[in-house]
Order: sequence, then structure tokens, then C-alpha cells
Amino acid sequence: MQSLNPVYFPADTSIDVQISSIRRLIRASMNGVVADEMRAKGLVYHQNFGVDLPRLREIATLFAPSLPLAERLWAIAARETMILAFALAPSDSTPVDTTLKWLQSLPTNEMAETGSLLFFPRLPYVAQLVMDFSLDQPVARLAMLLTAVRVHTRLSDHERQRLLNHCLTHLDADNFSICHATGILLGNMAVIHTTMTDAIVTAVAPLANSPLANLRTVYDRVQQEVVNS
Repeated sequence: MQSLNPVYFPADTSIDVQISSIRRLIRASMNGVVADEMRAKGLVYHQNFGVDLPRLREIATLFAPSLPLAERLWAIAARETMILAFALAPSDSTPVDTTLKWLQSLPTNEMAETGSLLFFPRLPYVAQLVMDFSLDQPVARLAMLLTAVRVHTRLSDHERQRLLNHCLTHLDADNFSICHATGILLGNMAVIHTTMTDAIVTAVAPLANSPLANLRTVYDRVQQEVVNS
């Protein structure tokens, strides 16, 4: 389990011991069939041991949150060590620079989803992240859309309006995942923030008859959320 691009860290025997223990636990839990199925679906990692998320969360409970440990795990660049980095990075001491570095190096949509579940919403500066419209890598944008689904209630009315405007003016019609996540976010916002419902429904209405299926997905998801609320 070698790092894809070796990064050198200060010597720390206690971290080395924890890394060795984590590697043993990952290998003991590996599932080659699952790893092969993920590769067949296009989820390509430097290394993938096919360990499921519940088991990785169990492994994470065996170790104290630690930024040095999380950074070492991320640098290894295996699927499982990156997920454990998300779980073990302390929310109160992970700097913005580290978070942005991880965001910009997310390898797959699965990792974007996992980060939006385990890590990004815990950060005290998460509102700053989801309002960072300079992110241009599709997987990073997806991670922030999925994170926004979880944290939009923490934003101000002005920030939610800006988020709505940005989502609709920067839709990637060629990316189903981003369009789908955008639809979920806007639909969720329309249901929870009732003062925005009419504005969101009106804003996505032109997408209903788009010749592009991914754009129609945005409209369909919003309508589904609103109708079922």
C-alpha cells in the first residue's frame, strides 16, 4: 500500500504504528469481488481493497481523531485510507488549505459522496466552502453540491439565493451527477425554505422542455421534491 505520489512527513513513531495497524485491518477486511465490481463501474483508485463503508467507520472508531494521521492516510491514496482520513480528520483543527487540497484531488464521485457524508459538513467553515464558486473540477463541485444538501440550513437567505443563482448559471449539461445533485439541492431548498419555493420552481421551469436529458433531470428532481412534500 504505497503512496501514489510520495509525500514526506516528519518522523513520528506513534503515527507509524497506527498506520501499520490500519493497513492490517484494511487487508483483513478486504473484498476482492467488490473491488473488481467497482473497477468495472469506472471507480478507479490507486488501490482499492473493496472494504465497505460501515466496516471502515468501525475501524475509524479504534483511533483518536488526528490531523497528522489523517494527512498520512490521505497521502497513501488508497480508497480505504482516504475514507479513513475523512473520518479521522478533526473538524476543529483541519485548515482550509488541507481541505481544499483534498477537494481538488478527489479521485471519484464515490469519494465526493463520502466526503460530503463524513467530513465536509463537520467543518466550521463549511459555509465558506459551499459558497466557493471558484472550484472548477467536476468532482470537487459535486462534493460541494452534496455537502450543500446537508448544510444549506446553515446559510443566510442571501447566501442561499446566491447558491441558487450559481447552480443554475453553471450547470454542466454533460455531467449527470452534477445535474442530479443540483436537482436534489434545489428541491430540498424549495421544500425547507418556503420563501424560496416559488423562485426555485420558476427558475427551473425552462429546463422541463430542454432537449438535454441531464438538464431535465434538474427540473424533475425539484418537481418530485416539491410535489411529495
